[in-house]
Amino acid sequence: LDEAFIQKCREAFNTFDADGSGTIDTQEMKLLLEAIGEAPTEEELFRFMADVDEDGTGEIEFAEFLRAFEKQRGGTQEVEDEMDTLDAFVALGGNADRSGHVDT
Repeated sequence: LDEAFIQKCREAFNTFDADGSGTIDTQEMKLLLEAIGEAPTEEELFRFMADVDEDGTGEIEFAEFLRAFEKQRGGTQEVEDEMDTLDAFVALGGNADRSGHVDT
């Protein structure tokens, strides 16, 4: 994913994260889907949330949101690789926002 696309996803995510919690809950996701012209039933919304909410919290974090978009675009491996790299960076002392450094 290029940085411009990731930034657009971040802006969309933040727009629909109405309460500023850093996650999108079921109601916020319903508003997002309606904004793009979808009219999901409660069952469809529940199924969609279950598919995207990989950690089972009932809310969608930005990483899950980004992976859902990447799956839609057909390039999940690239996102998974980037997330694995970011996880390793954080585990070695870097920050999740990609700032900081790692001493070797």
